[in-house]
Amino acid sequence: MKKKFIYTITVGLLLIAYSCENYDGLVPAEFEKILSIKDVGEHNLTLYNTGEDGEYTMTILKGGYASNTSALAELSVMSEAELAAYSTTIGKAYSLLPSSMYEITDPTVSFKAEEQYQIKTISFKTSAIHELLEEDASNYVLPVMLWSREDSINAEKNLVLLKPTVVVPVVSYEVNNATIAVEGNSVTYEFRLTLPFTSLWDFECTVEVDPNSIPSGYSMITSELYTIADEGKVIFKTGRNRSEPLTITIRNADYFGSSYVIPLKVASVTMQGFETPASSFMLYGAFNKIPLTVDMLSTNAQEPSEGPIENLIDNNAATFFHTAWSYAINDPHHLQIKLNKAISQCQFVYQNRNNANGKPQEARILVSSNGVDWRELAHITSGMPTEASSIYTSEEYIADQPFSYFRFEVLKTNSGSAPTFFNMAEFTLFGK
Repeated sequence: MKKKFIYTITVGLLLIAYSCENYDGLVPAEFEKILSIKDVGEHNLTLYNTGEDGEYTMTILKGGYASNTSALAELSVMSEAELAAYSTTIGKAYSLLPSSMYEITDPTVSFKAEEQYQIKTISFKTSAIHELLEEDASNYVLPVMLWSREDSINAEKNLVLLKPTVVVPVVSYEVNNATIAVEGNSVTYEFRLTLPFTSLWDFECTVEVDPNSIPSGYSMITSELYTIADEGKVIFKTGRNRSEPLTITIRNADYFGSSYVIPLKVASVTMQGFETPASSFMLYGAFNKIPLTVDMLSTNAQEPSEGPIENLIDNNAATFFHTAWSYAINDPHHLQIKLNKAISQCQFVYQNRNNANGKPQEARILVSSNGVDWRELAHITSGMPTEASSIYTSEEYIADQPFSYFRFEVLKTNSGSAPTFFNMAEFTLFGK
C-alpha cells in the first residue's frame, strides 16, 4: 500500500484552529492539496449499553491552495503489528479492538471539487464490547488511519485512536424527596427524572406508587386524593438530560400535619439496559400548613442580645429564637401566634437549636378566641427531645371550639424550671 504523507511543517506554518465552515489556512500554502483528520490522537469513546450499536463520527478535511479540486483517500485500521510498533514508540500498551466489534460504514473518502470536509461514521457493537471489557482488562483501542495513493496526507493529522468504554445508563430522580404544602382546594407538583448524560434517544419511563416503601411514622395519601398525569409516563427527549415534568395533583382533605406521603418508583423504561433507582421517591404532603409571617409572632420574653423571634420561620436551622436570659420575668416564657383565620384542630413541629441547653421538656398549649381568655389544649410532659438540632412533632389536637390565638408555654427545660429561657431553630404550625 503506497502512502503519501507530508512529514515536515515548519514552526511558522503550524496549523491553526479551524471550523467546518472555514478551513482556509489549515495547511501551508505551498501544498496544492492536503487531507487530514480534524480530531486526532487518543479519544475516550463512551458507549451506552442499551442493546443498540454506538456511533462515532469523524471529520475529514481538505485544504491547500488548490483545495477546490477533487481528492480521494481511504480510512483503514492499523494491523496488530502496526499497533504494536506504534505502542512501543509512544510507550503505551494498546490492544487492537477485534474487527467483529466495529464497522466503518464507508471507508472511501471521495471529495468533490467544491467539498471542504466530509463526515464519516464508525459503528460499534456495544454489547459485544461490553462483554469483552468485562472479561479482559486490556487497553483496547481502534486505531483509524487516513491514507491515499493519489493525494497528500498530513502525517501529523492522519491517526485517531478510539478507546471504548461501555456505560450502563442510569435514570435517577432529580431530587430524592420533596415536601409540598397542601392547602386551598389542591396543589400540583412537577416530578422529573434525570440522566448523567445528554440523552441520545426519545424514550419513556413509567412511575407508579410503591406502597411497600412508606417510611416509618408516615401514612400514605389515599388514592382518591391524588392524580398522577399521563398514567405515570415520564418523557425524555433527545438532546436533554432532564425529563419533561410529570404533574402530580394532590387535593386537600381533612388532614393536617406533615406525616403523609406518596412513594413513587420507576417501574419501567422503554430503552433496554437502563438501571433505575433502588429506592423510591418520597413526595411528602404537609396538609394545611399555616403560612406564618413575622407579624403573627410574639413572645413575652424576647432576649434582646440574640435570637430574634423571626428566626423561627426563616427556613434556616442555623439561626434560632432565644427567650430572655439577660433579664428576669416572673411568668413562664412563651411563643405566641395570632392566626389570620380561626382553626379548631392543629399540630406543630419544631426543631431545636444546634446546642445543648434551653430545650423544652414540659410545655402547655394554650388557645384563645380573643387573645385574653385562654384555655389549655394540651399539657406535654414527655417525649420532647434534648439533642442538638432534634425535631419534635406533636400529636394532633382538636379543640372544642375554634381559636385564633395559639401559645406554646414552656414550664421546664433541660436547664431548669419556669421561669427560665428556652430556644429553638424552627417552628411550623398546621391547622384547619
